[in-house]
Amino acid sequence: MALRAVLLAVVGLCLRAAGDAGFAAHVTEHWITQPLDHGRPALGSFAQRYLALGRPHGRADGPAVVFLAGERGVLATDLTDTFAGELAERLHGAAYALEQRFYGVSVPASPNGTLAHLRVWQTLRDVRRFCESIPASGWVLVGASLGGSLAAWTKHVWRDPRVFVVAEGAPMRVPWAYWRYDVAAAERLPCAAGVARGVAAVDRAVEAGGVVAEEVRRRFAWPAGGGGGAADDAGFVAGVAAPVAAAVQRGDARGLCARWSAAGGARDPVGALAAVASSPVWPGSRACPPLRAWLWQQCGELGLWQTTPPRSSPFFARRLRSRLLTPLHYTALCRRCLKPTQPPAAWRPLFLRFAHEAAEYLADRRDVVFLVGGDDPWRYVAVAEGARARVDVAGVGHGWVVRGLVEGDEAVAAAREAVVDRVLAWLQDVRPSRGGTSAVVRIAYRQAYALAVLAAALAIYALCRVFAAG
Repeated sequence: MALRAVLLAVVGLCLRAAGDAGFAAHVTEHWITQPLDHGRPALGSFAQRYLALGRPHGRADGPAVVFLAGERGVLATDLTDTFAGELAERLHGAAYALEQRFYGVSVPASPNGTLAHLRVWQTLRDVRRFCESIPASGWVLVGASLGGSLAAWTKHVWRDPRVFVVAEGAPMRVPWAYWRYDVAAAERLPCAAGVARGVAAVDRAVEAGGVVAEEVRRRFAWPAGGGGGAADDAGFVAGVAAPVAAAVQRGDARGLCARWSAAGGARDPVGALAAVASSPVWPGSRACPPLRAWLWQQCGELGLWQTTPPRSSPFFARRLRSRLLTPLHYTALCRRCLKPTQPPAAWRPLFLRFAHEAAEYLADRRDVVFLVGGDDPWRYVAVAEGARARVDVAGVGHGWVVRGLVEGDEAVAAAREAVVDRVLAWLQDVRPSRGGTSAVVRIAYRQAYALAVLAAALAIYALCRVFAAG
C-alpha cells in the first residue's frame, strides 16, 4: 500500500507539472455528425455541437475529459469553471463539453428529426461515438444531475476499461414520482414548517375558489382569468412551489429562510411565500412547459416528477408543494402537452429495467465515482448507500463539486482530490507508455517475455544434456 501511494503521488506530480506547461484556457466550438437513429443510420443525421478547451483533441497518449451538459446547451464555462477543465489540466489531457441531442443548438433539422429520436439509448450511443472520434488513451466522463446519469449509463452500455466516470447528484433510481425530493429539502430548510403552513393556506384558498382564489393568485402576480379548472389550479401551485425547491437545490436554503423571515413569514406565511417567489414556472396553467425536449424525456422514460407526498405518508402534513401536484397531474400534463405524438408506453418499463441493471452493475466499480452531496435533495435517488463507487460529501448541495458552484469550500476541494486520486489509480492500468501500450499490456508482455526466456533456457539445458550424453 505504501509503494502504491508513492507511485500515485509521483504520477500526480508529473502529470500536474506537464499539465501546467502550455495548457491554454481557450475554448473552441466544433461539430460532429451523428445519425438520427444509431440503429437505422439511413434515416439521416444531425450536427451535434461540442466545445474543446486548450489543445483540440489533445495528445494521443493523454486522457480525454468529456463533460456531459445534460438537459441544456453547452457553455464555455462548462470547461473553464468546472471540475472537468481542472481535471483535464491535472491529467495533461484535453477537455470537451458535449451537447445532448435536441438541446442547445444540437437540434435535428431534417424532416425525420422528431422527438421520437430523443431516447436515452440514442444519447448514450452519441456519447460513445463522440469519444471514439477522439484520439486518447482513455475517456473520463464527467457530469452532474442528468449529465452524471448519462455518464454512468454510458459506462453501463460501453463496458470499456478505458472509460472512467465521475457523476455527481446523478439520479440512478428513477421513480415516476419523486416526492422524497421535498422530504430531503425539508431536512435542510430551517423554515420548512413555516413554508408548509403557507402551502397549506394556498391549497385552502385554491380549493375555496372564487374571490378567495383570485386574491391569493393576485398576491403571487399570477395572470388573472386563468379559466379555473384542475389544470389551471395545478399550474398556479406549481409556480408557488418552484422557488422553494430551486433555492434548496442550489444550496440557498438559509438565504431563502432569511428572505422568508424578512417578509414576515411568521405572521403571514402566504405573503412570505409570494415574496420569495421569483416567477411562475411557466405563465398560465394551460400553457405547456417551454422545454419540450425535457418534457418529452420525463414523460417518455425518466419520470422523476417532483410531486406532493402521498396522503398516507406522514410527510403529507409537512409538504412543501400543493396537494394538487400528484402523479396523475403530470400524467395528464404529458397527454395534453405532447399531442399529437406521445412517447410509446413501452419505453418507460424498458428504461426502468435498464436503469435498475445499470445501478447494480456500477455500484461497486473502481472506475466509477458517484458523488452524493449531503445537502442534495436528489440524494434519495442516488446509487445505494454503502456502494464502493459512492462518495458522500457532507454539507454539499446539488452539483457543487463538478460544477464549481462554491469557491473555497473545503468539502468540495477534498472531494475533488479524492476523485483525482481514483482517476490516477485507474490511469496506472490504462494510460499508454511512450511505446503506446497500457500498464496491463506491458505487464502481460513482461510475463510472456520471462516465460519465453525460461523456456529457452530449459530448451538449451536439455540440448546440452543430449550432447553431453552423446
